[in-house]
Order: sequence, then structure tokens, then C-alpha cells
Amino acid sequence: MQESSHYARIREIVSRIPRGKVATYGQIAVLAGMPGHARQVGYALHGLPDGSAVPWQRVINRNGRISLRAYPSAEYLQRALLEEEGVLFDDAGKVDLAKYRWQPDDRSALETGGDSSAGLPGVVRVRFLGSGDNFASGGRFQACIHVEAGATRFLVDCGASSLIPMKQTRLGTAAIDLIVISHLHGDHFGGIPFFILDAQLISRRDTPLLIAGPPGVERRVREAMEVLYPGSAGVERKFVVEYAELNEGEAISRAGITILPVRVVHGSGAPAYAYRIGCAGKVLAYSGDTEWTDALRTVADGADLFICECYFFEKQMKNHVSYRTLMAHRAELACKRLILTHPGQDLLNRIAEVEPEVARDGLEIIL
Repeated sequence: MQESSHYARIREIVSRIPRGKVATYGQIAVLAGMPGHARQVGYALHGLPDGSAVPWQRVINRNGRISLRAYPSAEYLQRALLEEEGVLFDDAGKVDLAKYRWQPDDRSALETGGDSSAGLPGVVRVRFLGSGDNFASGGRFQACIHVEAGATRFLVDCGASSLIPMKQTRLGTAAIDLIVISHLHGDHFGGIPFFILDAQLISRRDTPLLIAGPPGVERRVREAMEVLYPGSAGVERKFVVEYAELNEGEAISRAGITILPVRVVHGSGAPAYAYRIGCAGKVLAYSGDTEWTDALRTVADGADLFICECYFFEKQMKNHVSYRTLMAHRAELACKRLILTHPGQDLLNRIAEVEPEVARDGLEIIL
């Protein structure tokens, strides 16, 4: 994409900010498919021709302030225009972003990134950033599934290696609304400390991040951050990290999706969950890690896609399901589509004998 088309997209998005609302430079960059490039938004607005109808004054910095300019008169003009629209400044010259920040009704209509399927009503895009086990068998990244559903983008699990495929696919940490964690093993939540630090220092995130998971998820994430980067858990950032500790069988609705946790069998120092996630009119089911349990029938029932762990080919082991066991129960899984994930080397060695689809890093599915 050439610079001129980048700028055209930025200006188009800024033109949609309604009177009486503001957006940050970083927010516009994310909506334009350019996370981490807030400065480009400033350049695009600085280059507007005289008399342009683009409401440049409605873009401010992540601190809720008007950015300093070479000509102070421009700062005064921007404030005057915003105040005329009803946007109030406090005594320190700050705008209350919680009150005045623009929240697009359908962010996905803006964030297509050139993919005609992304963000369409009723369309869910699932991308396996990581499909591997804890030992990176087959050279795979650890569990991390990126989902785009309507106006919401989220991760299901965030293993320790997750930031690598995110960088490879140019998926910025500022573009993720929430992270849903199945259980508290490092290959499923160990990437969160790196995600948070990248969001702070690289993506320059300025919007809240929600992390949902089993009871104890907040404590374990904070402890992990302190082990890896002492002092990092208590650092004040430009964005708030919110936690939702989920109770078995109690659905919550956040950011346009509904999450139902179902208890499964996997020792991890806290309850392990499978999930039924309702998003954009579809149901995405995910087993997390578990041995066979009848709860998987409930999780898979009627799901548009059921992503199920499958670790060994036929060996029976606590905490994980084998291919032979899963196939013995296949008729009980009333899902529309089944994809296996989290294969160990034993299963990969016999993958030619496996009937259902097996996920691979980079696999994308449109529901």
C-alpha cells in the first residue's frame, strides 16, 4: 500500500468521528490496519489541504491532551473547535477519554486490512497462530488462536511463543480486545507477560485489555510477570489490564461475545476450562487441554467449529485425549466441523492415519 492510500484511509476513518467525540492517534492507526504507527496518523492530518472537511481536531494523544505543535496557535484552535462541539477539558488541559472517546458501532467495517471476509456481519475468521504442544513438537508454536468476529478481535490462549507468530503476521498487540485463557499452564498463558510489555512499549496501546480465564488467572499472570521481569506487574501503563475470573457454567458477555466455561479434566493448579464462545451469530467451541470427559459433548453440541486437543495417537495418558479415544466418541460430538490441535510428536508421526482435519500454524478458517 502506498503512502497516499495509507493517508486516504486514515482521513476516511477520521471523517467518521462524530461531533462531540475524540479518538487517539493510536486508536486511528489500529482502525486503519496500521497498529503501532500513530505518528503516521499525525502526518496524514498535518498534510490536509486548507478548507478540508476532515475533522482533524477530533484526534488527540493517548493521554487525552492536544499534542504540541510548532505553532501554538494550532493548539489553541484545536481546543476551541472541540469545546465548541461540547468536549470539555479539565484544569490540566486533558479530555476525559472514558467519556468522550469514540467507540465505532462496527469497528470491523473499518479494520478489514484488505481482507474482504474480515469484519463482515455473520462472518467469523479463525486463525491458528500456534497449534502445537508444550514441547513445540513438529516445530509448531504453542497454543494461540486469533479470532475476528464482527467488531471484536480476541485470542483464545496465549502460549509462551505467541508473540512470534503475531509479529510474523503483523498482528499488533494493540489490535486485540481480549484474551481468553483455558487453563494455567505456560504453553497456554505464558505469552501474556510478553504481550503486555509489547502493548506498553512497542504498540503503545491506550485502550483497556481484558484477560478472561479460570479463578486465579490474575494472580498467576502477575506472578509470571514478576518472575520474568521483576517489578513489571506493578508498573502504571497507559492502558488498564482488566481480569475476569470465570466460574464454571456461568456465561459472561464482553466485547460483543459470550463466553461459557465448561469444566474439563486437566491438572494445572486451577480449574481447567473448555469454552463455548458465541460470536457474530456463530458458536466456536474449544476443548483446551483435557482427557476424555462427557463435558466435551456439551461443549461441541451444535458448534459451528469444535477445536479439540489430541495429543497421542493411541497411548492413554492422564490429562490428555488420544486420537483412538476421541474417534471412539466421535459420533457423540454433534459439531458441524471438527479440527484437532495440540498434537504431540507421537500423533504427528502417524498423521497420515488421522481422519479429521488437524490444525497447523497459519491455518485460517472462515465460518
